[in-house]
Amino acid sequence: MVKFTESTGGSTGTKVETYKYVDGLQKVRIFGDILPRYLYWVPNPKGKPSELPVEALQFQRDTESWDNSKTDPVKEVYPDLQPKWSYGALCMTENGDIKVLPFKRTLWGQIKDTAETLGDPTDTKNGWWIVFRKKKTGPSPMNVEYSLDALKCNSEKGPLTDEQIELIKEHDSIEEVYPRPTEDQVRQNLANILSSGDEEEVDEEATDEFTVE
Repeated sequence: MVKFTESTGGSTGTKVETYKYVDGLQKVRIFGDILPRYLYWVPNPKGKPSELPVEALQFQRDTESWDNSKTDPVKEVYPDLQPKWSYGALCMTENGDIKVLPFKRTLWGQIKDTAETLGDPTDTKNGWWIVFRKKKTGPSPMNVEYSLDALKCNSEKGPLTDEQIELIKEHDSIEEVYPRPTEDQVRQNLANILSSGDEEEVDEEATDEFTVE
């Protein structure tokens, strides 16, 4: 795991609901470490969901770098498949719910840029709420624009309440929610996807919200 200030932007544990992006203005408060990952979206021969996520083990979470000396079980089966950027963090919504926020890459870049002025948004005392807008720009599901409202973020800068901070302290970390799978776990996950076994055996923790837009 990496701290927000350290992050460059490049089998599940505790189940935590994924934040669902909605149209219009919305805000969340991210906290804790950033989860740096790349995911392969493996074709599912059983139908829906059409693709299933498997973590790229050559990508090193702690250094946000690639190590080609590491074994990549997915490449052994799908040599032409390319992993996709899939960073995330825990967040608190306005009503106090804690969810996993899968960053959109364009939005992540805007957050990083704004943090150069406003500081670390994950700081419970001096951080700020991520205020942004989702806007449809065309008929395709990929025709979506995410724009950070830096002025509103600045006006939402300040400490969380004692109750909110206590809720965060009691919550599992993002690493506990999404522990890095072992090579054996990835191989088993691939086997489950390719076999006719129960879909419940397949790790389907990532949803379409983890796709990069």
